[in-house]
Order: sequence, then C-alpha cells, then structure tokens
Amino acid sequence: MQFRLFIYSHQNGIFDISQYLKFRILNNVRYNFPSIFMDNVEKIRENLIREIMAENKDSSEGKTVDLSDSTFNSMVSKPGVTVVDFWAPWCGPCRFVSPVVEELASEYRGKARFGKVNVDENPGVSNQFMIRSIPTIMFFRDGKMVDMQIGAVPKPMLEAKLKKALQ
Repeated sequence: MQFRLFIYSHQNGIFDISQYLKFRILNNVRYNFPSIFMDNVEKIRENLIREIMAENKDSSEGKTVDLSDSTFNSMVSKPGVTVVDFWAPWCGPCRFVSPVVEELASEYRGKARFGKVNVDENPGVSNQFMIRSIPTIMFFRDGKMVDMQIGAVPKPMLEAKLKKALQ
C-alpha cells in the first residue's frame, strides 16, 4: 500500500508534500527540514535537477519546435543542421507539408533540429529571409542557410535535401 502525504497552507490550500519539497529544494528556499534530512537534501536536489533536464531534453527531440522572432536565431545558430518550416494556418499546402516535416523530425531525431515559424505571427523572421511564398522549408547548417524548398513537395524531395545538408 502506498501513502501520499499532503500539507495544508492557508495561502495555497492543500497540496502534495512531494511537490512542496521539490519546489523548496529546486528553488533553494531556506531549508526548515529536520536535521536528519539535511544530509540528503543536496542529493535529492541534484537528482531532481537531473530528472528535469532529462525531461526537457527528451521533450524537444524528434519533434518540431515552434519558433518566434525572438527564439529563431538561438535555435538556428546552434551547431549542426536545423530545418525550419515557414507556414501559416490558413495555407492548404502547408497542411500537406506539416506532417511530412513531423515525420522527418521523428526519423532524424538527434541528427537534426526541426522548427516551425508561423509567418503571420512572426513577421520579423519572415521579412529577414524575404519569405513571399509558403510553405518554405529552409535548411541551416551551423547558422548558415544551405538550401531551401518553396512549395509543397513529397517527402523524398525534402529528405534528399536534408541528407545533403547533413553531409
């Protein structure tokens, strides 16, 4: 049988004590734990941080990441290959290409990063690269554009461009 401890706070109501401890440990809130626990608090904190970092790493691998004007450069400038899909929700051909890009992201997990830029919500990046037709797929290596595909194309064409960028 498993028991869960709950704590009551007049400000926050009732919540799970493990969440309370996790918050206090991760945020370096002054510890008011009994001295018997103090030896283990740092070990617990390190393990929690490792778990969170592993969750964050796994969550973006194999998936496309929504990029904005403010996050675009940090994603594309990383070493390696980044594929960016410029799209809009009202664009029919974009809806055809989107699942293909998602498939490639899954298949090339760990080998390339994949992002999506909604051109309606992010005019800065769209103007920077003079995006006039969508969908436009851009391939970057180490922050520099190495290839581009304008319009909806089948998966083998995009995959060929991706393999070329990875070489």
